[in-house]
Amino acid sequence: MPLTTNVHSSIDSTSLDCIKFSMIDPTGMLVLCVVTGQALRDLADNPGDDLKAIFKARRKIIEEKASNKLDETGTDGKREVIVTNSD
Repeated sequence: MPLTTNVHSSIDSTSLDCIKFSMIDPTGMLVLCVVTGQALRDLADNPGDDLKAIFKARRKIIEEKASNKLDETGTDGKREVIVTNSD
């Protein structure tokens, strides 16, 4: 079930060591996505970049990982996907 970008989604970077954002599944339902700080740092060009800057620079890759993970694991009814550095 491929997810698509939610252009109306804000980025929540207030949580410690993660970024939360939402995407839209093919039925139009929102899916909460969380990417861990370590996953973001692994994608960083510069290790000192803040998490929000890394997310903005690598958003397409992160969204692809979230969509792939949902395809592989489903949501168990929770409508949430957590992207880690092992994804």
